[in-house]
Amino acid sequence: MPPNTSTHSSRKNVEIERLRAVAVLLLIFTHFHEIHPALPASMRYAITGVDLFFVISGYVVTLSLLRIIRFAKADSSLTSGAAIAKRVLGIFYSKRVLRILPAAFAWIAISLIMAALHQGHPSQNMFGTPRQLIIEAAYFVVGFYNYLIQFVGFPINYLGPYWSLTVEEHFYFLLPWMLLCIKSKRGRILATCAGIATVAVLLRPLILVPANWVPISFEIFSSHRRFDTLLLGVLLALVFGTAAAGKTSARIQCGAFGAKLPRIFHIIFWASVSSTIVLCLWIARSWMSTAAANGIGLTLYGLIGASLVFLSISERNRVFGIPIVGDILEYLGSRSYSMYLAHMTVINLWIAHTNFLRPSWIFESDFGRWLQLCAVLVITVISAELSYRLIEQPFLRISGRINVKRIG
Repeated sequence: MPPNTSTHSSRKNVEIERLRAVAVLLLIFTHFHEIHPALPASMRYAITGVDLFFVISGYVVTLSLLRIIRFAKADSSLTSGAAIAKRVLGIFYSKRVLRILPAAFAWIAISLIMAALHQGHPSQNMFGTPRQLIIEAAYFVVGFYNYLIQFVGFPINYLGPYWSLTVEEHFYFLLPWMLLCIKSKRGRILATCAGIATVAVLLRPLILVPANWVPISFEIFSSHRRFDTLLLGVLLALVFGTAAAGKTSARIQCGAFGAKLPRIFHIIFWASVSSTIVLCLWIARSWMSTAAANGIGLTLYGLIGASLVFLSISERNRVFGIPIVGDILEYLGSRSYSMYLAHMTVINLWIAHTNFLRPSWIFESDFGRWLQLCAVLVITVISAELSYRLIEQPFLRISGRINVKRIG
């Protein structure tokens, strides 16, 4: 979910940055339950925010990893496949650690402080106890947070957003090996398609666990049931990656097969994807109500996310390029990781300390609910800005100094 930090700033696609903002805003709409009565039913649990993050992450990180592999192979001092693999893995994992862990640990510390400060408070259950937070932090450190909270955790996962970080950790442990072991672009595409089919067709809808055996969250939080969405982003990077590296026109260069997509394709795609997204949202929301149908619902959400990412990489500055709005989304997208980590803490603090306003028009009217949402968004953005400047940026500078010749 964290944005990529490649030094190739000229290749940055601002549409992807804006799409991150859309994803994190969807998540805030989902988790701030006070706004739900003022939203359409299809928007109340827009889990597509996480799925959209997954597709974006798979796409951007794959492009970054392919660049690292290409530069490592061009280094004349690396004379064997093992040396190249060692260099690539060293760079990739160093950058991932510096990108993800500093802010993640900082917000764990903040959550721990909030838990300590709210002991004895009526809202104590929203923050947990310091002991519970420490145990959940340990789950995250050992790399199995999303599984452990379901089987040996607590009724509430107090570090909620961290389940998706763990899914990405598991995925990015495997992705570099696939790209290193499979040399050809066609082979990588075929392997990625096989992975998508395995998860979407076999692991999720067919291998169902009775609800009385495991928590319902097993259907949503488990890594092996969510990899297809990340793989959709990988597939987009492998097939359409060359479009992201150069200027975008009415045609997309299909890097894997050398084909070009004509202008009419964009017209057809724009018309079809809009109706498909609406249809998929309606179907997915209907089917996500039962564990047995989660597989199809999550697959549809992943396809929606992939469609939006495809639009962003093929129609640069045309999807969200609205004056002012585009700039705001680009700013929020650059802070989306900290917003993702901070938003649940901000929401819990807001709910815990505004109970004195109940009952009043602020809580009972739609206008009041939107006013609350605006307040939560402002506080989240301010918190994310501080996190970005004080935590993310210093480590991003360190990450930016890591290159092919400095890690051996």
